[in-house]
Amino acid sequence: MHTPDSMLEIERLAKEADTKLIYYRNSVLHRYPLLFSFLAIFSTASILYGFELIISRIQFFQDYPMVLILGGIGVLFFTGMLYKALGKVD
Repeated sequence: MHTPDSMLEIERLAKEADTKLIYYRNSVLHRYPLLFSFLAIFSTASILYGFELIISRIQFFQDYPMVLILGGIGVLFFTGMLYKALGKVD
C-alpha cells in the first residue's frame, strides 16, 4: 500500500529525471540547426536541378517555354485557391 510519502518520492524522482533528460527531449532540429539547414538547402537544390534536367529533355517545353511558365503560374494559382478553400488563411 502506498503512503503519501512514497507518492511524493515518486513525484520527486519524476521531476529529477525530467530535468536530467531535457537535453535529449529537445528536438533534433533545435540541437543541430546548421546540419538541418544544409540538408534542406541541398535537397531543395537537388530537386530543382533534377526537375530542370527532366524538363530540358522534353522537346515541347524547349519549343514553347511560355507553356511551362503559364503552367507553373496555373499550379500556384490552384494551390492558393485550394489553401483558401480549406480555410487556412488567417
